[in-house]
Amino acid sequence: MKRFLLGLLVFAAGYGIGYYNGFCVGQGKTWSKAASDEGEASSATEKSVAQGDVTMVDFQQDWGDSRSRISLKNNTDKPIGKVCFRLVYSDMAGRQIDYKDFAEKVSIDPGMARQIEIERFGSYMFEYCYYKTTGYISGDAKKFKIRYQLTDYK
Repeated sequence: MKRFLLGLLVFAAGYGIGYYNGFCVGQGKTWSKAASDEGEASSATEKSVAQGDVTMVDFQQDWGDSRSRISLKNNTDKPIGKVCFRLVYSDMAGRQIDYKDFAEKVSIDPGMARQIEIERFGSYMFEYCYYKTTGYISGDAKKFKIRYQLTDYK
C-alpha cells in the first residue's frame, strides 16, 4: 500500500496535479475526489469547464502589497462556493515567468462579481507589481502581466 501511495504521489507531482480540499487541478483538467465503499479513495473523473462560466473582471497587485486582489464574475445561473483557477505570469515582453494554481472558497451569486485576496506574485513585497499599477512604483520594480484560466468551480 505504501508503494502504491508513493507511486501515486510521484505520478501526481510529475504531471502537475495537486489536491486541494476535495478536488484536484492539473494540466487543464479537473479531477474530483470520490468516496468508495471501502472508505475514502481517489478516482479520476474528468469534468468539462466552460471558461466563460467564471471570468476575471479585475486584478490588482501594487508595488509593496502583501497580497494580490482578483475580482471574479459568476456568469452562470447558480451560486458558486468555490473557484479553482490558474494564473500564468509573464514579463512585459510576453515571456512566461511562472504560474500558480489557486482553489478559493468564495460565495458569488449568479450574475455578480466578488473580489478576493490571494497570495501575491513574487518572493517579496517590493519585487513585482502588476503592469496596470497606478500608485508609487520604485524604479527597480519589475512589472508583470497575467493570464487567467478557469479550471473548476462548485
